[in-house]
Amino acid sequence: MITRKSIQHHRDHKKKLKLVEELKTNTEDDHNNEVKNTIHQKLLDALDELNPRYKNALSLMHLEGYDYEEITEILKLSYGSCRTLISRAKEQLKLKMKGSALKEI
Repeated sequence: MITRKSIQHHRDHKKKLKLVEELKTNTEDDHNNEVKNTIHQKLLDALDELNPRYKNALSLMHLEGYDYEEITEILKLSYGSCRTLISRAKEQLKLKMKGSALKEI
C-alpha cells in the first residue's frame, strides 16, 4: 500500500514538473517572438527611411532574392555600380539601425 502511494506521488510530481517546464518554454518562446517582431519592425522602418534607390536595391536582393546580375538588368546598371549601390545601401541601413538603437537608450 505504501509502495503504491509513493509511486503514485512520484508520478504526480513528475507530471507537475513536466507542466512547469512546458510553461516555462512557451513563455520564453513568446518573449523571443516579441523581440524578433520588434527587430523586424525596426528594420522595415529603417528600410523605409532609406534613399529610394538604396531601398529598391536592398529589396531586390534580400527580399526578392535576386542576384547581382539580375539586379543590374532590372536597374540598368553596370555590375560594379550595382555592387557599390548595394554596399552603400547596407552601410546606410546599418547607420539607421544604430541610430534607432541609440534613440531607445
